Amino acid sequence: MMKYELSPYPPSLFEAKYLLRNPEKAQLLEAIRNHVKSSDAAVIQSIPKTDHYVLDGGSLLHRLKWKEGSTYSSIVDNYSSFTVKLYGKATVVFDGYNGRPSTKDNKHLRRRSSVANNVNIREATQFVWKMQDFLANETNKQALHHQLHR
Repeated sequence: MMKYELSPYPPSLFEAKYLLRNPEKAQLLEAIRNHVKSSDAAVIQSIPKTDHYVLDGGSLLHRLKWKEGSTYSSIVDNYSSFTVKLYGKATVVFDGYNGRPSTKDNKHLRRRSSVANNVNIREATQFVWKMQDFLANETNKQALHHQLHR
């Protein structure tokens, strides 16, 4: 049964059945900047100081570039140093899915187009993949997460 004009789902929200469109974060950022009339310095000065940060670990994984040939041990050390340097005392949270449906299932479907094989991550193992492909493999991402928590 058609619920929307010539479509069983709202095409403004979905690319295909069960596949949500990606949000336009750049447009959102532009709208926020247009709404805020003060300068960048004034906005930064109004951010309250905090004693403790809670960081999104998944987002943090994409913040640093990985050099091909680096060991996984050095990659983990870079993340630790980066986090301590910028945030000091912080809690890094990684969302776990445990095979259950998640709000991020849509994003995972998009990433499956190019995914690295499972990598046996050890401290001395060298990184030889594309970072995005490596992180698109949930097994690799979980193994790196375990290395970060050692």
